[in-house]
Amino acid sequence: MAGKNVHTVQAKLVASQPLITRDEKNIKAVLSAQISDWQLGELRGKVFQKFMGTNVFTMEGHRWKQSRSIVHSAFSRESVSNLAMYERHTQDFFINLPMESNGWTKVLDLQTIIFGLTLDIITELLYGYSVHGQNSQKRSQLAAELGTTDLPDAQGFTTNMNRAAEYVGFSAMFGRWRNFVPSLEYYRIRNSIRKYVDWYVRRRLDQISSSKAALEPASDERFILLHELSRLTQDPIQLRSETIGLLAAGRATTSALISWVVYHLARNPRVFNKLRDAILSDFGKDMDFHRTGLAELRNCKYLQFCVNEALRIGTPQASTTREALNDTTLPTGGGPDGKSPVFVPKGTLIVLHFFAMHHRSDLWGEDVQEFKPERWEEKKIDWRFSPFGGGPRKCAGEQLALTETYYILTRLLQRFDRIENMDPTGHIVNHATVTNVSGTGVIVKMHQAGC
Repeated sequence: MAGKNVHTVQAKLVASQPLITRDEKNIKAVLSAQISDWQLGELRGKVFQKFMGTNVFTMEGHRWKQSRSIVHSAFSRESVSNLAMYERHTQDFFINLPMESNGWTKVLDLQTIIFGLTLDIITELLYGYSVHGQNSQKRSQLAAELGTTDLPDAQGFTTNMNRAAEYVGFSAMFGRWRNFVPSLEYYRIRNSIRKYVDWYVRRRLDQISSSKAALEPASDERFILLHELSRLTQDPIQLRSETIGLLAAGRATTSALISWVVYHLARNPRVFNKLRDAILSDFGKDMDFHRTGLAELRNCKYLQFCVNEALRIGTPQASTTREALNDTTLPTGGGPDGKSPVFVPKGTLIVLHFFAMHHRSDLWGEDVQEFKPERWEEKKIDWRFSPFGGGPRKCAGEQLALTETYYILTRLLQRFDRIENMDPTGHIVNHATVTNVSGTGVIVKMHQAGC
């Protein structure tokens, strides 16, 4: 069998012969129904551990369950719903947009700027202090507040996080030949990232060493992941590994998602105007925290539809892999008609391709390549739509990614009444490493409302 009706194949690559599936039944089986037959596997474990160390993304079994419970509390709806924090960093984002006298921004790559915004937010959520990569004055104020001139390098940290993601994705593509990928520069990048994180870990452990009362949560204490983790362990390596993993995942997925929404809004003026009308109708021209919270943001239906459609077309987490722990089967994909079970020997690698599943015309219609938020008016969310994976190992940062995206898009469309695509590329270019982003950036200019 061949063609668009084939959804599970075995690839013949230099390094391996993995199964690749875009079938929702097989994806559900691997991630949920038959999860005990599958493990992360050596490739994913070693590639990610080289960067992150041992954490929720690289562990299996009992240790993973312990780590997962902490991460779930870190990224619960309540802990990521601090809209005032998002607003502070969003204001820095607005200030940094280069404006012309006619009310238009200069032509800019919004994807790059959004990367900085989401990094500022995630570092405050994880460590209690933002990297303040968008605002050097606030960074100086932070140094004075903490009584130190020894703050780690924020600008270098931002750059190195981007480059580390590229390297990890590149290594994963090489499979068993990954050790032949040049790595001296990568080790320099990785060690710089670790040095940055270690600074915050060491500061937290010094607080605990000075007073055991630091382990007890104050009644008015906001959620800071490092503080929660340090109540369970004071192992500096474990604290570093857990927070680096969440930093990489929480920042990359969110920035990619916001960027994909803006990418499509710039190419679809009708959708932009309809979404802006919905936002102004629900929230007004500015943000009022007395009447707008996380529940209200989630109840803006057309905003939700636009975000779902960007997740479908862009799919920041394009794929994931698993390895068969023992001989097992997939429910479909075999036989002359492709509908029979498939035998899978122990040790087989499988690629679960969410991006490809989200682009199947038999699941989404002949207009599958169009950005069409209205398709979600009647669409039921099930395993056919798995932008954050599924099952027990579903992406822990889902709530954070959605909350940040809803908030930042709302503030962006309250402030700007027009957006124009300035990218001469006539088609989507996907650039997938750890996260799938636009390979040409998000090249736009925007017009400020009221100007």
